Amino acid sequence: MDVGNRYSEEQLEVAVAEVHNWTELMRRLGLRPSGGQRRVLQEKVAQVGLDTSHFTKRSPWRKYPDAAIAAAAASSSSLREVAS
Repeated sequence: MDVGNRYSEEQLEVAVAEVHNWTELMRRLGLRPSGGQRRVLQEKVAQVGLDTSHFTKRSPWRKYPDAAIAAAAASSSSLREVAS
């Protein structure tokens, strides 16, 4: 079964197993990373039943080590200064 014009189900299965996120998967399959194409690809991956639990989740929050936060807090006089 062909799940896309540019790649087969087998190519999709191999690519999903080898990459770590949706953007990598799109590039591996020769797709332009865009929201619309990502949604279509996610639907196809779900339809085929491929496991993406190994994909890294992107956090909208930047992560800082506790020591860096403590240093910023110690040298700041307001929360705004800590955050900047």
